[in-house]
This record gives sequence, structure tokens and C-alpha cells, in this order.
Amino acid sequence: ISFSGKEESIIKKDFEKLSKEEIEEFITKLRVLNLELKEKQTKKFLLNDRDKIQNIIDSLKDIKKIKKFAPEQFEKIITEALKIINDEIKIKPNYPVDDSGEPISHASGNKPDIECYYKSYNAICEVTLDTSNFQWIRESQPVMRHLRDFEIKFSNTNNYCLFISPKIHIDTLYHFWTSIKHGYNGETQKIIPLTTEQFAMLLETLLTLIKKGKRFLHTDIEKLYKKIILKTTEVKGH
Repeated sequence: ISFSGKEESIIKKDFEKLSKEEIEEFITKLRVLNLELKEKQTKKFLLNDRDKIQNIIDSLKDIKKIKKFAPEQFEKIITEALKIINDEIKIKPNYPVDDSGEPISHASGNKPDIECYYKSYNAICEVTLDTSNFQWIRESQPVMRHLRDFEIKFSNTNNYCLFISPKIHIDTLYHFWTSIKHGYNGETQKIIPLTTEQFAMLLETLLTLIKKGKRFLHTDIEKLYKKIILKTTEVKGH
């Protein structure tokens, strides 16, 4: 893994004459750098690890296994899958991590679970293990609000929301459909709800491509997102 000029300057910094406050600031920078390097290393391993991809696919298709996951485990496996899929600029999970990069809790409720940055668009990814009748209450409004905040922050680009759950309740789908077709607080949104099994099918296609020496581009995924969004024009009713 190559180092940037900024990373080199942190590593080679002479800290022997730093004050206590400067040492604490330096330690913080080292922790951030450590996590960034681990992320780069993980990405390199994931891109070519067919067994890991197959393991993620198998896990996402096994509802009984998924239900045993802690929320942060579920967020992590989706984060890894998003890093595998294509040529992102950055996939940023918002769960807190230890110094090894392992999640110690799920993402807080005031921000998206995962933020995804690409060359031609951005996206958030919201995941939940909740498949009960209360899913629409706990998830629909927060997801739409997180996406709106993200849209405002990155108003110069297309923004999407990928929503993933083992099962998506019909009431949750209705709220997302309303947001896509008629708008949330005055403007339409681009929300793509997928079950874990449907998301696994996307990864299976990716694995087939990898075996042929090919990969998805982020633009390929956006084409899929657009097709799903356009499906609302084929749905009758209000």
C-alpha cells in the first residue's frame, strides 16, 4: 500500500519534543491513519477474494443466519459488499470502530448507516434487521430524512438511498413509493429497497463477472437504480 505525502509526514513526524496536548492530537491522527490504512488493505483483499464474496452471498441468502447477526455485524457485511461491488471513491460506514477497524456498535440514529461516494453520484445505504409490522414506523421516516439531509449536503449531484432488509414490509414499501412518486417535504427522492436475497443476486452477478475478468462500474449500478426508480411510473394508483 502506497502512502500519500500527508500520510508520510504523519509517520515521520518527530514527536519527542511535542507537548502533552500535541501528543494527544498526534495520537488521534495516528489512529485515523491506522484505520484508513486498514481500510485500504481490506479493500485490496476483498476485491479478489472469491471465497469471501461467496461467503457474503451465502450469508445474505440465509435468513436464519442473518437474524442471529447483531446490527453492527449486519452493517459491516453490507459495507464489505458495497466495497466489493465497484469503483467507488469511498464507502464510509458510520458505526464506531475499535483500533482494528471492527465495529463496536451500530450507527447512531442521527446519520445514515453507510455513506457511498462515486465519481458521478452519491448514495446512502440504510440497513435493518427489523422485519416486523413496526418496520415502517422505525425506518421509513428516518430513512427519508437522512436522504434529504444528504441531498441538501450534496445538492450538486444525484443522490440515492439503498435500503436493505431481510424482508421489506408492505407499509415500508408504500412510504418509499410515495416519496419516490410524490415527494418527501416537497421533492421526490430516489430510494431503492432491496431484500438481502435480491442484494445477494447482485453479488452473484458480480462474482460471475469477476470469473470472466470483468467488474461492475459505478455507472452500471446507477443504471440499475434508475430502472428501479422508473418502475414507479408503471404502478397504478396514488
